Amino acid sequence: MLKNKTFISITILLIFHLVAIVGIGFGLNKDMIELSWMNLLLTALIVFYNKNERTKKFIFYSAFVFTIGLLVEIIGVATGFPFGTYYYGNSLGSKIFEVPIVLGLNWWILIYSSIHSSRIFTKHIMTRIFLAPFLMLGLDLLIEQLCKKLDFWHWHENVIPFKNYVSWYIISLALIALYFYWIKPAKTNKVAIASLVIQFLFFAVLNLILNE
Repeated sequence: MLKNKTFISITILLIFHLVAIVGIGFGLNKDMIELSWMNLLLTALIVFYNKNERTKKFIFYSAFVFTIGLLVEIIGVATGFPFGTYYYGNSLGSKIFEVPIVLGLNWWILIYSSIHSSRIFTKHIMTRIFLAPFLMLGLDLLIEQLCKKLDFWHWHENVIPFKNYVSWYIISLALIALYFYWIKPAKTNKVAIASLVIQFLFFAVLNLILNE
């Protein structure tokens, strides 16, 4: 039953991302870009559904990550700290204080998926803690090449400041360390790993298509 659940979940994620590649990458449906928030929501729901033990502690942690992620984005857009000067476009859905609400979910997806994906490379907890943020940064590097074209976000003078990556790493490192020492994951969420791999492939393919 568990294997079927995992297989079905990963298949759904693959189908939705493949449809998005065809629609966005080949220009068959330009309006699909504005449905990007739905893709993030679907991914979050599927990954959360495949969590083995949805304890109150885990739910509280997830809500905490969502809130912190949204708050740092709101502060970032309003002040330029800590990421740099930027603003969000209209592709990521409804906003609060000029920041798409779905960004809180994006932080949670990336944090949680990177935590489980780090298990592929090492069993050592401290190494995982420092490695997981690098996985997030790797994906961010791919997305940054497309953010303007997809109207996700726009940097001042189209320059991505180095402090954006430093801040991403530090904030995600703190949230990831909190997870390892408070939640102490016992089982691997294979769907979380698959979601990160699929996102890497998704944005890599879009980069090849849209930046050729």
